[in-house]
Amino acid sequence: MSQAHLAYSMDVSTLHSSNISSSSDHIDSEKRVNLSVYYESLCPYCANFIVNHLVNIFQTDLLNIVNLRLVPWGNTRIRSDDSWICQHGVDECELDVTEACAINAWPRV
Repeated sequence: MSQAHLAYSMDVSTLHSSNISSSSDHIDSEKRVNLSVYYESLCPYCANFIVNHLVNIFQTDLLNIVNLRLVPWGNTRIRSDDSWICQHGVDECELDVTEACAINAWPRV
């Protein structure tokens, strides 16, 4: 496997559990804006985006109107033999899988 491209995911569970309340708390999921963020676990640019920009969703009322989906898959390719090539290497591929499993196991966090 080559290099993988995926930014380190910050502790979203801590941010997500913060107390955010407003009149928009009761917006149906179907009426919210769908936002999927594809990132790379070891990409410094992805980490910068998450820590310095995406974090604003959790610190404002935006979280109440957004269906946020984090996808640890960034710049990853699948070879013909079904192996993965990640931009920042094997460690990034392993982190991507670990993060994807955690997101699947705890979807509400």
